[in-house]
Amino acid sequence: MGFIKDMFKGCAASMAGCGCATVAAIVLIAALSAVFNSGEGSKRAEKGDSDSGSPRVLVVDLSTPIVEKPSGGIENIFAGGAQIGFYDFISAIKRAKTDKKISAILITGEFSGGAGAEQIWEISKALKDFKTAKPVVAYLENPELGEYYLASCATKIYIAPMGEFEFKGISIKNVFIGNALKKYGVDAQVIKAGKYKSFGEIFVSDKMSEESRQNISQIADSLWKNIVLEISQNRNLPAEKLRKIASETPVMSAEKAKELGFFDGVLPRDVLIENLCPDGNFDEELGSFPQKSMYDYAVREPKSKIFGGFEYPNAVAIVYLDGTIVDEGERGRDISRRDYCPLLRELRDDDSVKAVILRINSGGGSAFASEQIRREVELLAAEKPVIASFADTAASGAYWIASSCPRIFAGENCITGSIGVFGVSFSAGKLANDFGITFDGVKTEKFADMGGLSRPLNAEELAIVQESVDFAYKRFLGLVSSGRKIPLPEVETLAEGKVYAASDALRLRLIDSVSTLDEIVEKAKRDVKKESGAKRVEVRQYPRPATLSDLFMSFEKFEEPFVKAARGKFLPAAVNEIPQKEKAVKRLKNSAKSQTMAEMPFILEVLN
Repeated sequence: MGFIKDMFKGCAASMAGCGCATVAAIVLIAALSAVFNSGEGSKRAEKGDSDSGSPRVLVVDLSTPIVEKPSGGIENIFAGGAQIGFYDFISAIKRAKTDKKISAILITGEFSGGAGAEQIWEISKALKDFKTAKPVVAYLENPELGEYYLASCATKIYIAPMGEFEFKGISIKNVFIGNALKKYGVDAQVIKAGKYKSFGEIFVSDKMSEESRQNISQIADSLWKNIVLEISQNRNLPAEKLRKIASETPVMSAEKAKELGFFDGVLPRDVLIENLCPDGNFDEELGSFPQKSMYDYAVREPKSKIFGGFEYPNAVAIVYLDGTIVDEGERGRDISRRDYCPLLRELRDDDSVKAVILRINSGGGSAFASEQIRREVELLAAEKPVIASFADTAASGAYWIASSCPRIFAGENCITGSIGVFGVSFSAGKLANDFGITFDGVKTEKFADMGGLSRPLNAEELAIVQESVDFAYKRFLGLVSSGRKIPLPEVETLAEGKVYAASDALRLRLIDSVSTLDEIVEKAKRDVKKESGAKRVEVRQYPRPATLSDLFMSFEKFEEPFVKAARGKFLPAAVNEIPQKEKAVKRLKNSAKSQTMAEMPFILEVLN
């Protein structure tokens, strides 16, 4: 283990209406304290920050979520602790490469959920660049595919004694609730345009259609091929050998994994700590090697972070669209047109913003909301450069939005396409009848009760909804044809709701190139400098992290983004039960409507 040593040598406020503001504020302050200190952790290996004057190891703890939005903000309270924005994470790795106070990077821990294959690929590229100047060490305990995929780019990889390693391949699954809905007396009717548009199947079936199975199999094969190739190149292991191991030895001991070439050694944690101390320089206070947490380095420490305004007159804006596309949703979780349309107008009017990058990570959602946001993108693109950067997923409604971007880039492991539309109508007449509830009434016209919960749509009504879905589908096809400059007949062939891996999307001209977010940002900055003559171009990220003021205002107004989560976390049960008739009725009406949706046909969780 002397290699490691050699490697490091030389290198509170108002809460209206609750009646218990003081107690809630105390709890809130305690929670805030916990969040703001969550990057520190206890004083043990890989969980603290050293005050030592020696060069420190930058510790990347994979259990700290890496999210597609700016770092910081009060949202961390409701997310369960510290989070690091994706661009901030990549920027920190780049900065650490030339930082004399950072000697190396240590990758450790396990993903806490949400890590996608595309995120991992982009982080790996940044780590490989860092590795040209300083070492990267990975220490894993019981790694699964996601952790190992990222760690495989390290200079050296170690596994804990008695650890197990899973190398099983990729599985993409969906949950089908069609039989459950029928069992409980709920009727679901799906109207779609595009034979591969299979999202609605989960409501009416108990398994994938053959078209869906074929399409998703192609996606899984493409992702697995990319991952195997990356690991093969990183570890100098033949791809055929890796596939054979996955089919014959999916779970193996630490010793077996080392024998097969996945790891460079089986190492107890205390020995790792000892060897990570350059020249024996042990941090007595921390009880470990000199280190810096990635959360502290990426979020708290950057000197360029400016609060209360922006200093530079030339900027590139990154706008994160992460989540389900909805008309009105929860901040930080949904892509709400009520939030994003005003934001895009604001950026259009901001003369200091010279270019905009839409960082999209979404499987789609409401066709109506997608069109409203797309129109704002179109208007924005008429005045300044707008570029789409696809993360793990940019499909259906997300692609609808991106169709008005003059340039579209995607990562190597991105899934996109799903150009199709569907509608779903639910009714619960049988369920109500089973409980002795019946429906009766009058209507002025024959379609007046169409789409209600009391009965399913009849044949004539289904035809009306189908016409609406077909109209939305034709609109979608036309937008793609116009935006991508692909003849409409060709778009009709590649659409049908089919999803594509990035390599196929590039071949079909649905995207312009395979690139990382960092590469796109750097190119945009160079273009702005060339156009404006500016020496410095700032990167601004939107939506901006919420502040304490936003939180307290939400309590006063009993509105999103925070009050729903906050009431359950800080306020007594009696307060949580305050009726909100208006919102309840609104949700009931929405659930009864047959809504036109543009959404991807499956939920992708392949690495966890």
